[in-house]
Amino acid sequence: MISDDKIREALINEYEWMCHEGIEPGECTPEEYVKQVATMNREQLLQETCCDEYFTLEEFIESYAP
Repeated sequence: MISDDKIREALINEYEWMCHEGIEPGECTPEEYVKQVATMNREQLLQETCCDEYFTLEEFIESYAP
């Protein structure tokens, strides 16, 4: 089973990658996102990944937290 901490790491890495060209108005900073993700439970973390049968959690982890 993939740990919650590993999912958090992947989500944070994905967010930082998406923000590399800048942040849109109204979006949180990477630092704010870290704080937000830290409070999420497993169900919320899994929802945040947007994984499904086409892009699995395992693939998400491989992409953002190898």
